[in-house]
Amino acid sequence: MKKAFTILLVLVVFLAFTIPVAYADSIYGTCKHKDGSKVDGTVRVSTSWNNKKVYPRNGKYKLDFGKNVDAKITVYVNGKKYTTISVDGDEKLDILIK
Repeated sequence: MKKAFTILLVLVVFLAFTIPVAYADSIYGTCKHKDGSKVDGTVRVSTSWNNKKVYPRNGKYKLDFGKNVDAKITVYVNGKKYTTISVDGDEKLDILIK
């Protein structure tokens, strides 16, 4: 009986921590220079939603918001406005650095 309770408790704690993450929104995509070369750590991508930022590696990035956004947000590249997009789930946004 004690073992069953322990297993149940572990399962409940696991679900409590994983379910919110499973439904968190994000933006992701490629990040390339205008000549087609992949960005590798030299560009900062951030948003108006929160203070999280990412530095694309090998031409790809993913910025997880940690919760549902369901709103229009502004995306910044190196601190400059790049675009405004609606985020509801995982949204793809390919970035071209001019």
